[in-house]
Amino acid sequence: MGKARDALAVNILVANVAYAARLVMPLLLLPVLAHRLDVADYGVYMYAMATAQWLGLFIEFGFNLSATRQVSSALTSNAIAFIATDTQNARLTLAAGTSLPALGLLLWSPQFAAAPQWVVVAWAYGALSALVPQYYFQGTHRLRDIASAELVSAIATLGLVASLVTQSNQALMLPLLVLAPRLVTTCYLTARMHRLLGDSRIGTYSFTSARRSLSVGLGLFKFQIYVSLYTSFNLILAGHFFSPTQIGAYASADRIMRAGLGFFSQISAAIFPKFVAMRAAGDSNLAGARLIAIAGMLSLGVIGAAITWFAAPALSRILFGNTHELAAEILRIQAMVVPAIAISSAISFHFLLVDGQDSRLNRVVLVAAAANVPICMILMTRQGVQGGAVSWVVIEWAIAAMLITMTLLQHNTNRTKEEK
Repeated sequence: MGKARDALAVNILVANVAYAARLVMPLLLLPVLAHRLDVADYGVYMYAMATAQWLGLFIEFGFNLSATRQVSSALTSNAIAFIATDTQNARLTLAAGTSLPALGLLLWSPQFAAAPQWVVVAWAYGALSALVPQYYFQGTHRLRDIASAELVSAIATLGLVASLVTQSNQALMLPLLVLAPRLVTTCYLTARMHRLLGDSRIGTYSFTSARRSLSVGLGLFKFQIYVSLYTSFNLILAGHFFSPTQIGAYASADRIMRAGLGFFSQISAAIFPKFVAMRAAGDSNLAGARLIAIAGMLSLGVIGAAITWFAAPALSRILFGNTHELAAEILRIQAMVVPAIAISSAISFHFLLVDGQDSRLNRVVLVAAAANVPICMILMTRQGVQGGAVSWVVIEWAIAAMLITMTLLQHNTNRTKEEK
């Protein structure tokens, strides 16, 4: 048992290193770009990166959860290769399918009117990020591979951009230097998966294979998209109504929050395969482990909210240049969401998804997504770009309350059945 706990702790640490490399390390680019670009160009860059993350959700399709669950349960290398074949084929299909909707952003969002190349960058970056076979490394407990590759990529991007990008060449140089390390990393990790599978080779592309994987991952894809409609979509929506300067401030604050909040999902994702295996084995320690996980996540959430609130003014001033005052205001609003997301992440991953109750979770987030869009529109009309942050806070606490109620009711139902 002690060795299992040590291995899990190492996986959590390595998962967070990989995450830090992908999303936290790029935060170091922000002060460079905020002081080197004018506020409009900076706003367009930030909006493009937010769009890339949102488009990436449609290509990733929830496979980092659903395929991880499959890989961690697979008994042979051939079975894992079969899963990887279907998953990568599905992602390639989705990458092609999202290209035209991405171009539609040229007509919908004024942010790209003066810099249409960033639409292509947003799509390509989102596709390359989604094509990383993270599910394979998570499911086989080889997170060190992905952590080291992502760390090297992040350092390369930071060094190249800081050294080579200027105001005069940023229209061409910045997109190239953002995409090049991402392309190399995706190709390397894909090749690494192929080598580790050895004789269990990944098959060639076929639409039948892609469709098979899409049907398996559909439930968790719905979950991710519903979640995006009350999280990242608020920024996409704001891009239609506000200036690049305001969008730059909102996206800057949002980048910090996403980077910090992602540690909760990384912790949960690292624990997730272990809890799946414990449940499959009928391990009696699962209930206690779940309680420890949710208590730990909540503690981290409260601490994270306090740190964000007090650090927001100084952090924004250091990172965001001319937009720091508005960014700090938005960041302080968003700080209130941290404990709610800690609760929701723990319940979602460690209770509902482990137990295969994807549909129940989907119903909760679907209600939240449907409520957020009109609420966000109303609040942005009345409170400006800050209204998007307020809407997010309201929706996340409502979700946390619903998930707590659902879990307690399920626990009481199970206990009643056991007593009978």
